[in-house]
Amino acid sequence: EFWRYSTGSELMSVTVNTTPTVMSELNSKLTAKLNVSPNPVSRVATVSYNVPHTGYVSVKLYDASGRVITTLYDGMLEAGSYTMTLDARNLAYGVYFLKYEHGTTKYETKLIVR
Repeated sequence: EFWRYSTGSELMSVTVNTTPTVMSELNSKLTAKLNVSPNPVSRVATVSYNVPHTGYVSVKLYDASGRVITTLYDGMLEAGSYTMTLDARNLAYGVYFLKYEHGTTKYETKLIVR
């Protein structure tokens, strides 16, 4: 299944790659994680994360002062691995924080735009 999600600012696109038969086998082995590549980014970064079980997921980009710049995803997701493309060409140079929340699991990673 493939789909695109974008806000009015056109900062990101999302590609969902899950196969139901494979996902049922992986559900017990899947752990939540968050990765951004390349980092630092000058144009486009790939954001990937795992959802270990179906539930509410939030992925947001914050600036260094803690202000939400954009919400990349906010809603229910089935267990699986997800990939988003973050277009950083419209972002000011500097340090940002990408935050992932799924239930009580929270991850944060620093993203440098240059």
